[in-house]
Formats: sequence, structure tokens, C-alpha cells
Amino acid sequence: MVDVSEIVSAELFEMASEQRIAILMQLQKEQTSLSGMAKKLNATAPEIHRNISRLLKMEAIKKETDGSYCLTTKGKLVCNIFPQLQFITKSQTYFKDHTLDELPKKFQSRIGELSSGKEIKGYVKVMETCKDIYANAQKYICNILSEVPYTEDITRPLVTGLKNGITVSTIFSESVVVPSDRKKIFKNKGFKKFVDDGKVKRKMVKDVKIVLVLNEKEAGVVFPKDGEADMSKMFYGDSPEFLEWCHDYFIHCWNSASSFQESKIR
Repeated sequence: MVDVSEIVSAELFEMASEQRIAILMQLQKEQTSLSGMAKKLNATAPEIHRNISRLLKMEAIKKETDGSYCLTTKGKLVCNIFPQLQFITKSQTYFKDHTLDELPKKFQSRIGELSSGKEIKGYVKVMETCKDIYANAQKYICNILSEVPYTEDITRPLVTGLKNGITVSTIFSESVVVPSDRKKIFKNKGFKKFVDDGKVKRKMVKDVKIVLVLNEKEAGVVFPKDGEADMSKMFYGDSPEFLEWCHDYFIHCWNSASSFQESKIR
């Protein structure tokens, strides 16, 4: 029987070289000759030749007829792992006390798509980031929320955006935290008309442990600590990969959410 751990450890051993990884990442950008690689990586030709030989042996790269090198399918798949490792390494302090247990495996396996993002620290800065995402929206806003302040600085950009044609889709936790005068604010700001017009769409889930706020250009995601969404820290990003991960996660949650029930909001 094939020993999987032996195979994986052998592959990881071959990859345990800063220069070999740099070669793969360079070839991910473009086909490159040996001399061109040496120049781009500021290394000697013998060094590059030695590591290219190792990568050829493990079939991660291949040599083209013009003498340049390119990634094989295996090499491309290996490169797809790098963002995941980068995100895990960069965020290892964060994940000492935050969990991804609530995140479906298919999104855990794509967590590297968040590697281009930055960590926002502090409740005030996290809320400022949320406000900016609302204010910057030109097409839509998508939310997954465990609490909603309904303060003027939150509702103002939402109302302005809705009047300008954006749509707002929100998934609320059944135990969502809201202010006691929420109904009054909801009425005074005209949100009911936006709901009736289909500009504001709402759904519910039993519990929200991962908070998400995004528009068509940027997004922020909050993971749980001690069983609850930790609003004092957020990952924020605006790269296509970051946005795609957040949008796909929102759609996944939206499709499995239940109809909104006003009676469940206390």
C-alpha cells in the first residue's frame, strides 16, 4: 500500500527551498530562460541550474523547445497552495484564538484567496471600515450580521445609496443585537418602502458567527473568537480573489438562509 505521508513528505522536502519556490512563482508569471531567471532572482546561473534540475525531476516544470521553462499542470497546482500557506503564516497570531470551525470545508480550502487582504485591528477601526464599504457602494451591499447599531453614521450612507439605486441584501442572525428604537428608526428612515420596492432584501439564519460586509469593490470579513464574531478584528481586501471569496461565501449563506421574520428580532 502506498504510504501517503511518505509521498507528501518527499514532495514537501523537494519544495523546502526559497529559491525553488521563487522559480515557481516567477514561472507562474511568465516563461523564463535559465539566464533570465538568474537575472530576475539575482542569483548565479549554477544556482538556478541546480534548482531547475530539481524541479524538472519532480515534474513541476518543463523545458520548452526555445530553451525557456514553464510550469507543468502539477507545478500550477503546487503554486495554488502558496497563497493558502502565506495567509496561514501571516495570520498565525490571529488564529491562535480565532477559529474557522463554522466555515464550510470548501471555503477553508480557498482561504488563501484572502491572503492579499490586511488585518484591521480595533472595534472603532472595524466599524469605520464597515461605514466606508457602505459609503463606497455604487451597485450593491451584502451583509451577514450578528448586530446592527442603526446609528446615524451607519444608516445615512445606506439610505443615500438606496436612493441612488443600490440594493442591500442582509442575512441576520435570529439573535441579532439591535437598539430598542430600531422600529422607529426603520420607519423614519423609510426602510419599509425600500423593502417593498425590493431594494432591501432580508433573510435569517439561526446564528451568525462569521460577519461579512461587502460591496462590488471591497469587502471585510470577521471570524469568531470564543464562539462569537470578534468585531474588534477584521480582514479587509479589494483584490478580485478576496472579493470572489467573500461574494461566494455570501451567496452560499444566502441560498441556505430562511425567510426574514420580524417577530424574531427583539
